[in-house]
Amino acid sequence: MNLMIAMICLFKKNKLSLLFFLILPFMLRGQITVDSTDFGVENDTVRISQAVPVISGYQSTGANYSWDFSTLTPQSQKLKNFSSMSSVSILINLTYGSFASSEYKASYFTESTDLPLDAINNFLPIEVDGLNMYYKLDSSELKSLGYSLIVDGQGIPFKSDTIEKIYQLPLQYGQTYTGTGYTYIDLSPFSDLQFIQYRNRFSEVDGWGNLITPFGFFSVLRVKHEIIEEDSVYQSFVGTGSWFALPTRIIKEYEWWAKGEKEPILKIVTNEISGNKTVQSVEYKDIYRGLDASTSAITNTSFDVYPNPAKGELFYESIMPIQKIQIKNLSGKIVYDKELDNTCKGNIMISKLKSGVYLMDIKTTKGWFKKRIIVR
Repeated sequence: MNLMIAMICLFKKNKLSLLFFLILPFMLRGQITVDSTDFGVENDTVRISQAVPVISGYQSTGANYSWDFSTLTPQSQKLKNFSSMSSVSILINLTYGSFASSEYKASYFTESTDLPLDAINNFLPIEVDGLNMYYKLDSSELKSLGYSLIVDGQGIPFKSDTIEKIYQLPLQYGQTYTGTGYTYIDLSPFSDLQFIQYRNRFSEVDGWGNLITPFGFFSVLRVKHEIIEEDSVYQSFVGTGSWFALPTRIIKEYEWWAKGEKEPILKIVTNEISGNKTVQSVEYKDIYRGLDASTSAITNTSFDVYPNPAKGELFYESIMPIQKIQIKNLSGKIVYDKELDNTCKGNIMISKLKSGVYLMDIKTTKGWFKKRIIVR
């Protein structure tokens, strides 16, 4: 009470902003606990804004800490759906629905980016159109049960052999926990591609306090996840097959959770591959702002490479101006790197490259996307 009186006197004396005075009661709250009732459930929807992924101050944390991200500028928006299991196909129902074993009965599913679809598509004669992840929520934890890949409009389920714990509930300041996930994907008869994902998760509730975003002011817990992901791909080439280890990814997720909000109020994801660390995404819960995320979407059909397989010389064409092209081998080493002057077509001499499979990263005026190329 004395603190409240002192703050009111300070407000009168120094004419603090009305906004600060209005949020004062929230600032005086203690730390919260987040339980299963604060998470999204079947048929919920959450509006999320995506901001420019260049940000500072997100690593700072502690007890009774204040985070101010009020200057975030939304670039696009998406609607996250906690989709009902009642609408799934028979095949999905057998794997995750009412006919599944009890440990694999999902509470809901959502669209996911937890598999490197760009890398998988580089090895496929068909296009994987999307990815769903299936979750099981109860009072003690939220777990990911596995995936379904969307191919030609059909969901193909692949449940995880080792179920990964995403959250240990309830979340409380100072809490730590771990989780391990192992998923094997065999895409026959569509392809001879096989894929293994192995994930180790280390999570810590490392802060509590107050958070300001363009959406509002919240009493929050801060949760940090560090995920070490090792992926391998099997692909046959000229009659023989080999396993290729993709570069190890170190993913760090910084989340701010409030009571009753279904999703993190703010989530910042960093990605480290071969020592290169980047802020991958900045997303926060928001109101509808009329921004369409689809306007920034890039697909592999926007870019063509030919001939593929190729020997000696490779040609490319794009419907969007190209700013940069990189070619990497399957260990992640850059073997070709060239800045371009917003050209839409050209050629690359590849006579010095060894025979094998390579990944091409293309930067256009609308963003990055990938292609797989084969050098004979």
